[in-house]
Amino acid sequence: VGLREGALKFKRKDGQRTYVLCRAKVKKTGVMKWYISRTDRNGIDKDLDYYNVDNNSSLPPSRGWKAILGDDPPPRLELKIVKRLKIRQVLQTKHYEQDYMVAMFK
Repeated sequence: VGLREGALKFKRKDGQRTYVLCRAKVKKTGVMKWYISRTDRNGIDKDLDYYNVDNNSSLPPSRGWKAILGDDPPPRLELKIVKRLKIRQVLQTKHYEQDYMVAMFK
């Protein structure tokens, strides 16, 4: 659903629930982390962070995730590039607004 901290942010809706995969900087340490969170609970302070991983990459890593509120074992992500587009094209055409976590950029 756009960019956050210089990386793509992914969103998935499942009924009334909304899940986000995004990268964010930890304020206290400055460390970049990727998070898998539930974000439909009326404000960022009520988001539920299920998993995270320390990683500075512009794409989420497939391994290394740690459970916070999520079940073990943590997920192993697989991103599939369905169509290569320049990031500007992705943002202008809103192709990134998919119901599933799919990366579409070059």
